[in-house]
Amino acid sequence: HLNVSDLAPRHLSWVMIASAFEIITPIKGQPVVTGRTWHSAQEKLTFRRELTFSDEQGNPLFHAVTFTVLMNTKTRRIVRPEQSGLSLGEPCAEFVMEASHSLRNTEEMFPCDHRRIYPSHIDCLGHTNNERYSEFAYDVLTDDELRRLDRLRRFELYFKSELRLHDGFTMRRSRDRLDGGTLLVDGCSDETGKPSFLCKMVFA
Repeated sequence: HLNVSDLAPRHLSWVMIASAFEIITPIKGQPVVTGRTWHSAQEKLTFRRELTFSDEQGNPLFHAVTFTVLMNTKTRRIVRPEQSGLSLGEPCAEFVMEASHSLRNTEEMFPCDHRRIYPSHIDCLGHTNNERYSEFAYDVLTDDELRRLDRLRRFELYFKSELRLHDGFTMRRSRDRLDGGTLLVDGCSDETGKPSFLCKMVFA
């Protein structure tokens, strides 16, 4: 009983601050996929959740981890778990992959596009939907990188500050990785000049 409809009357929402996906077997076609998820850890204000997805034979296809905090939707401030009035239960310390809720970028980044937040990017909570950030990163991939998506092995997304309706931002990327390796993509707020989000993609 901690989903969107349950939390809305309390003016609370889960807000994702980071996520990571580890691809074991690239999905081809439209197979039946079974997912399993559980709350695995809590560190101060941050909650970690594991996800694992398998095919009909039980073979793992990919794993994922999300890191979330509780936010007051009126004040847009993070709420301490003990002040929420919610029964969150004890975490099950079973982890599917290595992951962190933060990443420090030391790579040189190069501007490649300019974007703006439109009404279609905003979800029922009034903020830019998490999925949109992945799409922003996807849109700056080169034709060669798009052809090599079956070699994508890990995808990480870190949220640093919220992009709001009508905000402008500059997409940047690290140098091309035509022979595989790690590609970093971020979106820099026009207002602050600082990255709003950072995406890390690892190719085989």
